Amino acid sequence: MERRNFIAMTGTGLLGTSLLPNSVFGISSSKSKIRWVKNGENKLFSQVICEEEPFVRNSASAVLDAKCSLVDQGKRYLEIKLKPGNESIKGEQIEARLTHQLHKTPFGQGEDLLEATLVVRNPGNAVKHVDISFITGVQSSDQYDNLQIYIPISAAGLFKDDRHASIGSLDFFTDCDHKVGRESFECNYLEPMAANPSKRKTKALLLAPVVDTYYPQTTWRVSMFTEAEYPCEFKSTPDNQNNPQWSAGRQITLNPGEEKTLLCFLLIHQGDTSVAWNTFQAFGYKDSATVPDWLRKVKVHYYDFLSSANGEQGHRGDGYESDLPYFKEYHVGMATQHGYYPLHRRFYSAIEKKMAGNAGR
Repeated sequence: MERRNFIAMTGTGLLGTSLLPNSVFGISSSKSKIRWVKNGENKLFSQVICEEEPFVRNSASAVLDAKCSLVDQGKRYLEIKLKPGNESIKGEQIEARLTHQLHKTPFGQGEDLLEATLVVRNPGNAVKHVDISFITGVQSSDQYDNLQIYIPISAAGLFKDDRHASIGSLDFFTDCDHKVGRESFECNYLEPMAANPSKRKTKALLLAPVVDTYYPQTTWRVSMFTEAEYPCEFKSTPDNQNNPQWSAGRQITLNPGEEKTLLCFLLIHQGDTSVAWNTFQAFGYKDSATVPDWLRKVKVHYYDFLSSANGEQGHRGDGYESDLPYFKEYHVGMATQHGYYPLHRRFYSAIEKKMAGNAGR
């Protein structure tokens, strides 16, 4: 099972149905503290007001806009901005349209989640590479120097895993809670080159594509997250008034006539980071697969993490095979390994420099 599928499935399983989209379960909430504003005939939101305080604090900021740039040999050209009053474009080289939809989560704030859907199409007869980014300037305070984030850092970042040195792991942040202020900042869900082929390093690798921003002096938080299936690069950069704005994006490839849909979410809440995480679990991943019947009948699950057949000091990686003859006796219904190490391979250096030797043969 893929890591991101596991995250989504286990999160939903642990939380039950209480955090699934309200459109399915009709969950009601108390009177909304949040008001989303459109100007005139515009179809996109241009302001969000929380307890009568505007969170889009200057004209240079956006609620949740989008930007598309064509890329040729690493160089951007033909930049397109989709925003209120300019929600769609139909050109000879690219077509794009941006829509907004509000959702209610079960956290009592009313319509607290904004979903942005960007549809991009290649109308031409040549392959196009397109840099996509969703942009927000929504801030729960104007004390920008105090801006902090909480991000779900992966184990590779926490332990500065030197196997990832080529993407900057030796300089990774090791704390999920980090003060950003007005400084530029970037982090990645999955490897940086997966979202941006020209990038090789990042400041943090994320376990899930979620960034939760907050200010110590206010209870309101603003979270941004994307779909679990795809890589994402999150950035905080100053706008033209030196105020922080966040973007989430990746590069996509469009074949002639091909169309792709990308999603990004903006959550306004007053909880801790678990609210952002749980909302991502419910909205950031749509699992179309059902649990197979045979899995419901499993009573015993055997899991092996590179164990040794000869105890703690033995050679790692051969424990699974030595336990196989006992599966029937212990009624093992499903067995999984940390990794697959074929018997015909003489050597596998997955875990080097360990006292018990390399994992495998």
